[in-house]
Amino acid sequence: MATLTTSNYIDKAEKVFDDHWLINNLTTSQIRKLLNLTSRLYDESKVKSYEQLEESINYLRVQFLYQAGRESAVKTLVERANLIEAVKEIKDIDSLRLFSRYMEALVAYHRYKGGED
Repeated sequence: MATLTTSNYIDKAEKVFDDHWLINNLTTSQIRKLLNLTSRLYDESKVKSYEQLEESINYLRVQFLYQAGRESAVKTLVERANLIEAVKEIKDIDSLRLFSRYMEALVAYHRYKGGED
């Protein structure tokens, strides 16, 4: 279960990278590609309502699945981080912004724990 909160999303991101295989096989470019998809929605959330973004949020799942199907390391990340479930739980602008912070935390922990390009 993904269920992100303001008090747990950082710890959840850290736990994803307890797996050294993932750190060594996932490139910064791969994880940043996922972050960029999310960042665009975050930026749009400043000027659009949830209802205006809902279709794009749902499509994010398709994009994550596509990227996961292309690279085994991305698939491992999507599964370990429960990204599909987390996207399904986005129900308003606040949960979208929380998900965006979770994605940023994943990128930060990947780099902190030794992930490179």
